[in-house]
Amino acid sequence: MDGAALLCCAEGTAQRRRTRPDRAFASDPRVLENLLRSEENVLPNPNYLEIVQRGEMNEDTRRLLVDWMMQVQICDECKSEDILLPLSVNLLDRVLSQQYIERKYLQLTAAACLFLASKLAQTCPLSIERLCYQSDGAFTPQQLTKMELIVLERLKWDVGIITPLDFLDLIFHRLPVTADQLLVIRKHATTLVTLTCFEYRFIMHPPSTIAAAAVCAAVDGMKMSMMDRLDPVDVIHELTHIDKDFIVACRNQIEEALRRQLSSIGSSSGGSGSGSGTSRISRGDENKENNLPDTDTPTYALQTF
Repeated sequence: MDGAALLCCAEGTAQRRRTRPDRAFASDPRVLENLLRSEENVLPNPNYLEIVQRGEMNEDTRRLLVDWMMQVQICDECKSEDILLPLSVNLLDRVLSQQYIERKYLQLTAAACLFLASKLAQTCPLSIERLCYQSDGAFTPQQLTKMELIVLERLKWDVGIITPLDFLDLIFHRLPVTADQLLVIRKHATTLVTLTCFEYRFIMHPPSTIAAAAVCAAVDGMKMSMMDRLDPVDVIHELTHIDKDFIVACRNQIEEALRRQLSSIGSSSGGSGSGSGTSRISRGDENKENNLPDTDTPTYALQTF
């Protein structure tokens, strides 16, 4: 065989490479049992805004932080993984559950969580320079690396996080649906899990409940029916043993959040989309780095709260 054929990355290719799902792993009941048993260890304090952040940070502030994190991922040249946002938001919520952070350091903390999550979840992590650039110079590379270490210390280096996406493949493998239906359900359930990252109230739900509710909402929203006309809530309850009332309550919250998001998009579609009226949430050195990437990628500064 030609040696050139053995190259892992051919010139000009930028698509992500990943292993195929392991059927033996997905079908083993011990995997699901261990995830259900371990997920309680990664839940943030559901009242941290009032108790830890002393009411100086509100739900709108958190939503702006998550929105900025999402925008950074959208502009990522390496095509960020779906798990990156749930992973980085979980890190952010857990840090804010344990440590009071001044308002001027919130964006820096979010960037550190995003940077750390990208190194955990991706073969091509986000670069420090790009994170600083897309913060519009709100912090320096030195400040970002220092904050990353602070985040790790506050979490006691426990970053083996379980997210709703970890449960999706385990649930999908057991659903009585066709392969074509599964592709559609997977796409929409993943989108709904991403949507829950923006809503503070979803941190009170364990990742398994969010995953189960997202699958049910996806099936209902696509007007699909399980084989033999089975109720998706009943099916997933049998698979995961999650209380049906919890699944239904979380599903209703997801559908409400989706309607609110669609309504917001519709009402703002006539806006100019300009960056006026925005300001940085934190400021580092006023001088930007001289070696910023030469790119047309836009920067994103957080709006005034």
